[in-house]
Amino acid sequence: MGSNNKVKAELLAARYVRNGDKPVAFVDESYRSKEQQRNAAPFYIATAVVIAPEEHEIMRKQLIEVAEAEYWHSTQAFQSEEGKAKFMALIDYVVDGVEPIVIAVQSEVDEKDSNLEEARLDCITALACELTSGAVHEPVELIVVEERHDQASRKRDEYIFSQARKQNLIPRTTAAFQASPSYEKLLWLPDVISYALYRNMAENEPEMYNAVSNRVRTIDVPSGRQVQPQKDA
Repeated sequence: MGSNNKVKAELLAARYVRNGDKPVAFVDESYRSKEQQRNAAPFYIATAVVIAPEEHEIMRKQLIEVAEAEYWHSTQAFQSEEGKAKFMALIDYVVDGVEPIVIAVQSEVDEKDSNLEEARLDCITALACELTSGAVHEPVELIVVEERHDQASRKRDEYIFSQARKQNLIPRTTAAFQASPSYEKLLWLPDVISYALYRNMAENEPEMYNAVSNRVRTIDVPSGRQVQPQKDA
């Protein structure tokens, strides 16, 4: 682990301590943009898996055992037959679990949103509202999002959460932490689920997502962040 990631991993560990015995949501994405496929409709998927803190360490170890690797990325893994087999093993792992899964999907993206940044804002905002509401599981106060590669994108993700707090869409106490799946293996779970739905929507391969769909709460997200503030936020 690089020195920068080591520092971030230590900061995340400290954040877990501050979060105490409350569950944590782990969030990752998948999408199809016009750049990827010009003649197909773009879409955006944001997936959250909610995990109780007492399960974190054992699940990290189990994920490494199932994937037989210290790092996982579904898109990369799917390029080989061995990777596909490990992906299916991870799908089976998800199926056997009990953790709440929430997916926010924007299937009709504004044609002006060429880089899908507005779709990301819409979906992650809707996802954060759901996660913090306590509607179907204990309210989450800490959301761990896969960190994007460039500083400008990371700043945009900070803005998503700061605006959600400012507009009383989520409680002001909600914390968001951007982390890498290289040191936080629990981010592998939303990555696998997001990619399964991607294969369903983009490639008409429904089997993988169908295996986990009965565990999923889905939010259909229109463009334009049509989300109402929480009354008690």
